[in-house]
Amino acid sequence: MTEERSNEHAAGQVRRLRRRVSALLDGAAPKRLTDRHRLVAAAHVGLHVKDIREGGSAMTMTEICEQLGEIMPAKPGRSSVEPFRLHRWMLKGSATDITEDLAAHYQGRAEPLRSTETYLRLLEQLAFMAGRDPLESQGALLAALDLREGKLGETGDTPLPEQRLSSLLNEHGAVMARNLDLARLFQQAERLQAGWNIQRTAAEVTDLVPEATGCFRAHEPVNRQCWLEIAAPPLPSVAIARLPFGWLPGPFRLTNDAGEFHERHGHAVAYWELHLAIGPSGPLTVGAYLLRGASVDLVLEGHTMTLPDIQDDIEQIVSGHPRAPQITLDGETWNVSCNIAPAYRTRRQGLDEDPPSETVPNIRIDPVSASSVRAWLMTPMDLVPDEGPWIGTVDRLAPLSSPTLGWIRAESIARSVEIALRDGRLDRYFTDWLNQFRPALDQFEQDWIDRTTEMDAALRQRFVDSDLMGDHA
Repeated sequence: MTEERSNEHAAGQVRRLRRRVSALLDGAAPKRLTDRHRLVAAAHVGLHVKDIREGGSAMTMTEICEQLGEIMPAKPGRSSVEPFRLHRWMLKGSATDITEDLAAHYQGRAEPLRSTETYLRLLEQLAFMAGRDPLESQGALLAALDLREGKLGETGDTPLPEQRLSSLLNEHGAVMARNLDLARLFQQAERLQAGWNIQRTAAEVTDLVPEATGCFRAHEPVNRQCWLEIAAPPLPSVAIARLPFGWLPGPFRLTNDAGEFHERHGHAVAYWELHLAIGPSGPLTVGAYLLRGASVDLVLEGHTMTLPDIQDDIEQIVSGHPRAPQITLDGETWNVSCNIAPAYRTRRQGLDEDPPSETVPNIRIDPVSASSVRAWLMTPMDLVPDEGPWIGTVDRLAPLSSPTLGWIRAESIARSVEIALRDGRLDRYFTDWLNQFRPALDQFEQDWIDRTTEMDAALRQRFVDSDLMGDHA
């Protein structure tokens, strides 16, 4: 019992630290560190860089900066990925002790820089590279900066509603992981390198190996940079909303295999398919994630159809790349094309909102935090083109009744998610996903074992039939 209480206490400490880091990243931390504290933070960065360069990966500073440039938030308006200027956040000469002489040396100098948020995000990524626990690295920095405890900025002891909801969702993910034995699922998926296709059902397993995508690891946080095309990590997911982001007016040209064609009036709408998911957030820990894929609805003369297996967004209808979308109409298959330029929602600075046609991966994955809840679940996401109809957000979790109790009081996707969390629907939907995916994954593994066993038998028979076994074979 003592050990159980100790484990519960340790788990509670981790949860509190994760909430603290999330709150600080969402604006509760001091924007600029003091002279001494910026030196302390820079020393922590230097220690991590030393671990990376002397560790198993033996990365160079150039490689570290290039990798950070792909991950760390870019400045608004920057159109290309540049190496991260890590030297601006470190002490020279690999110094780690903040002495009076060192403090005097940096007095009045602009570098190392002072942004609390950047140091927290930077340590998270450096910890990944060094094989450390990111949360432990951030916690050590907060302790050194005297930020691990205390009030949360201007909000005092009353966190914002989005902080409350993000905390509840991450705690809920931990409970579901325990109840559904997700550790075993993630270990099995890592062994098989298997995922799923967000455009299909959870009953279909996607083999990640031929997709040439990043490896799925059960003990590492999911990195959206690794997932390409249709391959998605094996994360239990619940569809929560469709967010319109692109519009293409007609008319559309329909062409069959015989070269016959005709035009139909209508329009097409590109949506983000928003899911709430549960996935690894570090060694032996899980967290909640927002997972986004793309889909396209084609509306022809009042009839709506979702384009099957579209690898892009509405731009694919115009460019025909990698292939023209196809539909079945009047019992015949038609290629769909259009020569009108698509229109997109104005993109918000600091958010990953590029249409899939402009970037890969087509799957976007963001940890659930107060900022992601505010950006994707609380901000109105209806689309109003300059010339075209109003296109509303589709709330997949909208309750039949509207209870007034909860942290999120305004009508929004966030409110629907909170209601579904409280009335048990999220539990049921996550369980339903797993009840579809796990048998399919078991069958995928059994097929792999059977095929490999057959190949082993054939290989041994070849040994017997050859001279490899010697004269007495």
